[in-house]
Amino acid sequence: RLSGKTLALFSRQLSTLITVAPLEEALRTLREQADAARLRRTLADVHEGVVEGLRLADALARTQAFPATYCAMLASGEASSALPRV
Repeated sequence: RLSGKTLALFSRQLSTLITVAPLEEALRTLREQADAARLRRTLADVHEGVVEGLRLADALARTQAFPATYCAMLASGEASSALPRV
């Protein structure tokens, strides 16, 4: 599991990036900029899932690094087209 601090930073960065770039590009950028090897591997798995056609929430859940509540919130944001705000 990711720490609360890491999860908060990821959320803020992803929210900012997806307002100006496609999701795939935003995830790739976050993966490349990640300091910790574990986070890079996790984001690589998420990126791969999205490229394969999974919804973001499903790709995050597949890694088991993100809390179920977090994934459910993102699924809601995807379904309502309000992902950056969520």
